[in-house]
Amino acid sequence: MRQHSFIPSGCQLWVHQILAAGPSHLAYISSLAVHSYCSSTFRPVSLLVCQDRRPTAVAMSPSRTGLLAFSLAGKSTIKVYDVDSESEVCTSDAPARGEVSHIAWDLTDESSLIVSVGTSLLRWRYVTDKWELLRDFTQRNLVYLFRQSPAKPTLVAVALPEGRVLVLEIPPGSCSSGSPSSSSAAALASPSSTTSAVDGRGLGGLGLGSGLSGLFLGGLLSSSASGSIVREWILNDEGVECTGGTGVIGDSGREGERDGAKGHPNQRQPSQQQPFLQHQQERGSNPKFTSSGSNGGLGDASDLAWDPAHPAGYLLVACARGGMVLLDVEAGEVVAGFAKQPAGSRFVTFVPRQPGNFLVASTRSATLQMWNVSKSDRPIQNFRAGGKSTLFGVMVLPSCSG
Repeated sequence: MRQHSFIPSGCQLWVHQILAAGPSHLAYISSLAVHSYCSSTFRPVSLLVCQDRRPTAVAMSPSRTGLLAFSLAGKSTIKVYDVDSESEVCTSDAPARGEVSHIAWDLTDESSLIVSVGTSLLRWRYVTDKWELLRDFTQRNLVYLFRQSPAKPTLVAVALPEGRVLVLEIPPGSCSSGSPSSSSAAALASPSSTTSAVDGRGLGGLGLGSGLSGLFLGGLLSSSASGSIVREWILNDEGVECTGGTGVIGDSGREGERDGAKGHPNQRQPSQQQPFLQHQQERGSNPKFTSSGSNGGLGDASDLAWDPAHPAGYLLVACARGGMVLLDVEAGEVVAGFAKQPAGSRFVTFVPRQPGNFLVASTRSATLQMWNVSKSDRPIQNFRAGGKSTLFGVMVLPSCSG
């Protein structure tokens, strides 16, 4: 493992989404600034300094080089700009109450972003400044984290308080079949003339614009939610319980038929010597699972990751209390439970072209762990990061995985 060091200058450790990467750039959030670097040379490209408000989330386009989006604290504002040309793209306020906690490019539409604002999950087509409500939850259920499936982009996993994890099926974006139209491309290339409360300073100052469109009703979109719940789990001290959802995945999200074999293709079948979750479907019509007591540490999710090697939809859930489980979305089953680690925020990502391997970073350690779904009791390899700092995020750069 080759290590490069950055100086975050006050990295905001309370922000969940501090890292982002695109085809040729990476970005991270520090105090009142968003830093971007070239991912091949690790040299700085731009520094966007925010005025008075800290950034809360950052994302980079997986298909358009240098296109970056971020949000500001205390507002529902999303800003998109081009790092390479140092030009403003667009700015908009989400038609929902609350603060933006997570943003990501929509894998079904390269001209749209998926945004979590307060208790709402929305889609923003920024080239036309149109908002769509995907799902709205109750007042207690703030959407603080979501992940879109790379194998089935119409599936989105959502983390809610009190150990709830849901999988939604959303309709594809309006530009899912190709590049944006000529008018959309013109909108991307034409900067807005309106300035905002953010200045570009330092390495490549960037101007930003503003805009807003859409219908409102009590602070929310007037349209009905377009996302449906496929699965719902509750993770707690008693284990994992599949509590609801249709269990039906539409044809729009399918990349192939599910094979009949249960379990990950690289995972050995669980043995009686390593129990974790016991299937209790015999006790009722709904599939339930409870902890056998050998592991634990379940509760609110600190990170989610989709297994790219499994087309049926396997979801890895890392909990802040140290537990980890691998869920089969289509079957509504728990595939594997992993040995409990020390409590603390944990961040996970699967490694491309290494089936079953995933990386785990923890706020309790400076060691990056490599796990495999076939070995649930301990990591298969450890990587010691330089310095004494703990880890607050992990991701595989596209330039290093292609």
